[in-house]
Amino acid sequence: MALKPMGWWCIVMNKAVQKLENWNSEPVSDAGVKVRHSLAAVALRSSAAPITLAIIITTLLAYALFFASIKQQQLDELALFSKQRVNYELEIFRLAEDNLATLKADTIEQFQQISLEESDRYIQNTTELLADGTRRTRAEDFDTHSETQIFIAKNVELSAQAKRALTVTDKLVAKYGLAWRNRFPNLYFIGTENYSTVLWYEESFILGLPADFTHMDKPYYLVGTPKYNPSGENRWTSIYLDDTSHKLMVSSIMPLYIDNQFVGNFGHDIYLDELMARTIGNHPDGAINMLITNTGELISHPQYMGLIAESGNAIAIDQSGDENLKTIYRLIRKQQVEQPIANTAQNKIATVVVEDKAFDRYLVATQMGEMGWIMITEYPRSLISREAFYLARTVLVLGAILLVVEFIVLFMVVRRKVSGPLEQLGLAAHSWKLKRTQAFFADFANRKDEVGSLSREFMRLQETIDEQFAQLHKEIEERTRAEEALQKQTDELSHLNANLDSMVKRRTVDLEREVHERSLLTAAMEHAVESIMIANEKLEIEYVNAMFEQQSGYSKEEVLGKTPMELNRFHSDLSAQQEILAAVNVGKMWSGRVRTQTKDGMILEEDVSISPIRDAQGKVTHFIEVKRNITERVALEQQLQSAQKLESIGQLAAGIAHEINTPIQYIGDNTKFLKEAHGDVSKLIEKLEALPPGEVSKEQINQLLETADISYLQKEIPLAIEQCLEGVARVAKIVRAMKEFSHPSKEKAPSDLNKAIESTITVAANEWKYVAQVETSFDESLPLVNCELGEINQVVLNIIVNAAHAIGDAKKGEEKGVISVSTAYQHGFAEIRIADNGAGMPASVKAKIFDPFFTTKEVGKGTGQGLSIAHKVIVKNHGGSINVESTLGKGTEFIIRLPVNTQAGDDAEDDQQSAPAGLF
Repeated sequence: MALKPMGWWCIVMNKAVQKLENWNSEPVSDAGVKVRHSLAAVALRSSAAPITLAIIITTLLAYALFFASIKQQQLDELALFSKQRVNYELEIFRLAEDNLATLKADTIEQFQQISLEESDRYIQNTTELLADGTRRTRAEDFDTHSETQIFIAKNVELSAQAKRALTVTDKLVAKYGLAWRNRFPNLYFIGTENYSTVLWYEESFILGLPADFTHMDKPYYLVGTPKYNPSGENRWTSIYLDDTSHKLMVSSIMPLYIDNQFVGNFGHDIYLDELMARTIGNHPDGAINMLITNTGELISHPQYMGLIAESGNAIAIDQSGDENLKTIYRLIRKQQVEQPIANTAQNKIATVVVEDKAFDRYLVATQMGEMGWIMITEYPRSLISREAFYLARTVLVLGAILLVVEFIVLFMVVRRKVSGPLEQLGLAAHSWKLKRTQAFFADFANRKDEVGSLSREFMRLQETIDEQFAQLHKEIEERTRAEEALQKQTDELSHLNANLDSMVKRRTVDLEREVHERSLLTAAMEHAVESIMIANEKLEIEYVNAMFEQQSGYSKEEVLGKTPMELNRFHSDLSAQQEILAAVNVGKMWSGRVRTQTKDGMILEEDVSISPIRDAQGKVTHFIEVKRNITERVALEQQLQSAQKLESIGQLAAGIAHEINTPIQYIGDNTKFLKEAHGDVSKLIEKLEALPPGEVSKEQINQLLETADISYLQKEIPLAIEQCLEGVARVAKIVRAMKEFSHPSKEKAPSDLNKAIESTITVAANEWKYVAQVETSFDESLPLVNCELGEINQVVLNIIVNAAHAIGDAKKGEEKGVISVSTAYQHGFAEIRIADNGAGMPASVKAKIFDPFFTTKEVGKGTGQGLSIAHKVIVKNHGGSINVESTLGKGTEFIIRLPVNTQAGDDAEDDQQSAPAGLF
């Protein structure tokens, strides 16, 4: 390859000599004189051969030297590149091991601090027992971005240790998983009793797992068990295809031992698709990267990615049928055996370089520490040869420097033959310098050698100089015109400068206006009726307005530089705090109602709006909080609710009076009848007593009895007495139902819902008996429910009255409808269903029925507070749920679910005090 340019150089040299000789022999002046014997041509021809040979030898030596130097340099750079790539890829694996070690340490520490009762309550509140026998995270309002997923296999009863471990690991997986989600797709813990907790972003796979699913036979569980990992250290799984994400991955597994007992495994999954892409895409020019295992499996290769993705796993090189891959693996393994490198903590990355002469290439392989993978870079030998050739060609060009040597030799050879004529030519040139005429060169111009040629060139030079003087004069004139143009541009710049001064003045006015506007904004914030607070991204307070100081009781000096958590003013429930934390963490706006405490201990109800403030790049720099004190408005709402309850009680009282009036009427009528019958019987007795003794006959007695119509009285008096007793029982039932309905207790207590609902139906009879029939189906096994019975009675009453009104509006008195009321016990909840076959409601109405003051009734017939209060009582006060199902034209059904074991108010307060302080 290096000889071709040398031959080209020889040809060029020979042609150059011939051209020079021919050029010197051609006529070059009007005299027609030719140079027949050029001394320079002879000298050049004599020195051409040795110069060419020297250049060829120099080029060959340079090529060999460059090749060896470039080879070493390229292989060193490839080795460094490979190590850097491996170090970069190993960072994620090392980070996974460090993360799990930190998580394990925190778990062991917090495990000793949690009680069995706390863990039972935590599992009960966060999971639900499904019909398939498994216990899983509650699906309602589940957020795959920030919440963990708990799965307890079918019919598994967790031990006390497992419950405590599940509670601690679930909290810590949620805490650390959110912090690590930028680098890892998930974080999980799998317990030995076939339970797990997982934080997998945007994946809710646990909710869809079959009931008989088990982790116990999966590689990411077995690798951490004492059987396969007796040392209890972090271990990595082999490559496998995940069933959920359908991606190739490996898992970092950290066993957890508590009191020297194996409890389960923590795990991080790492997707390999990005690692494969980086391996293939990030390579030196002209090279190919691939990733294999020590056991001979191909993980990534630019020509085999489709086959790897199709198989769902790494490809065995021995079974690939590719001799190229087999050769690479054989050479690398052979080199590793011949040059073993100790695998210590200081030297976990071993790099070897192998020359593959069969395929004319070099292989640079670096082992990825304990992963057992090898990063291989395939670099063709032709790349080094090509670069060495380019450098050698440069040497060939530089060989032209030898021409200088050739001219020196030429000078020595022709000195004697040329120096004399040249001296004469010099004198002529001196004379020409003084008088500037071509006559001095006339004698020399007729010579047939180089001196004659040079004389003729002097003559041409004089002509050229004359032309250049003329050109110089022309350039001077052009320069004068350019200076005039420059002056014109200077004047234009002065004009622009004046315009710039004007723009600066206008900008100054704009800035002054902007400062004025900001002053107005500051004054508006200071005099706003809302409390305003601004905190930086670290939640350190930087500004509060006067209303904040007035409402909270804190001065600016007391709050500036502190965080809202340090003030400990937040007194709302834990769910509101979690909503605020979630919104602030992702830089979103949050609004809602919270309860806060002033400096002197007063509790305030406030409407709050928290908004992020972003810079020009969209980064959150501050948060602004705007609060409005609505304590008085809340008190008015409570008074309105009480008034609404009194209104409904007044309506019930009228109905109950009507209900009692009917039995009272026929009790009165029967009492009058008994009074009259008693008079008739008394008269009969008087007549019988008036008969003379011893003279009374049977006929006389019969006549008196017939006169008194004693047979009628004997028949009707028992009936009257029975009706009186029935009326009294009816009145007693109504009074007892009213007494039970108006339960005076304001605290939660175990209550019989069946009995309470039956009393409520009785109390509301006057509302439904004219338009519907009530059908009941009570679960006799329903346990006592811990609740405020008076509030529950009010909720059931409102729904029954609404059902009666709906049926009355739909049937228009044509026929009676049906109101069905049933109870049932399901999975720790008491369920109440109240259904009617009224007109139903459209979707637009259904979406608003729980909104305050929303009603579809005419003005004066409804306040719109009944269902709003019902939602507050069931959801907020009792931790239950209330849902509605309605079909237009067919009817409506309300489903109420109450937790049977709801804690009393004191427990709720304890839970609130144990919750972390809120943000604002």
